[in-house]
Amino acid sequence: MPFRLSVLTPTEFTTDSVSPMRQGVRRAIKMGSSKPKGEVTVIGLCTLELRVAESQSMKDKRQVVQSLLTRVRQKLNVSIAEVGGLQSWQRAEVAAVCVANAGYAVDRLMGQVVDIFESEPRIEVVDFSTEHL
Repeated sequence: MPFRLSVLTPTEFTTDSVSPMRQGVRRAIKMGSSKPKGEVTVIGLCTLELRVAESQSMKDKRQVVQSLLTRVRQKLNVSIAEVGGLQSWQRAEVAAVCVANAGYAVDRLMGQVVDIFESEPRIEVVDFSTEHL
């Protein structure tokens, strides 16, 4: 039976007009997560406010910040991006996010992120914060 593509209003919508694959997805969503009870997922967020003192232009700052972001991504496998201070040539705000199954693992990983930034002589970590979401 070929899949029929049509636009339905909310009152016309029935499961008969939905492909079998979509019905399976709906069934899985209704059933909820298959994760065993007692397991948790912890999302960690670390924000860092940085000062690139020796930067004389946006290009200088971008070179320093991007090299650090790439190093952190490759070494620690976290999602990281510059999220603030985009128009300033000496200030940057960076956010890193990770997912783990325990709070201590998130804390350890975010601590390693901060350590990499603090070990870089071209920048100064003005402030940082870590939180669990």
